[in-house]
Amino acid sequence: MKNAQDGMREKKESLKLFFPTRPFHHSIRLGPLTFRDPLLLCGVLYILLWMDAGGFLRAGLWAAFLHEMGHLLAYGMMLRKLPRVDVTMTGFCLRVPRESLRRAQLFGLAAAGPGMNLLLAAVWAVRMEQQATVRGWAFLTANLLTAGFNLLPIPPLDGYELCCVGWELVSAKRTAPR
Repeated sequence: MKNAQDGMREKKESLKLFFPTRPFHHSIRLGPLTFRDPLLLCGVLYILLWMDAGGFLRAGLWAAFLHEMGHLLAYGMMLRKLPRVDVTMTGFCLRVPRESLRRAQLFGLAAAGPGMNLLLAAVWAVRMEQQATVRGWAFLTANLLTAGFNLLPIPPLDGYELCCVGWELVSAKRTAPR
């Protein structure tokens, strides 16, 4: 009986080599960056960019990338170090230890991404007055949409964090002794 079970276990192990149960669930860590499912991420990006004849997806990806750079810049200025960043199919996720930041710092960190997009949109609007191009308008629109979307008060987005931290700041001021 034991030999039959060992034989079945060996078969399952050999099948796992050819047919992994989760073929795309891998992580690659490079310093503070962790790429989750990099093969799937690169494959989907390749296909989408290949089909992006007008360059609108590229403008959106740049807006999203610069949004996250706003968060990274704010975090680096506040704590003089970089956080751990997870790069996934849905975007970047900064792993921030909330305990090490004050409420005002959390508010500034959450506002940095949409702030970066709004700043870029303002700069691009001035640039569009001088020379308007389709790709320029696409970048301007992508920044406005990225900022607007991230300001929605939905839990994984910046707007939710701004609402929660803003509420904590307001309620702390109300209950503070005078």
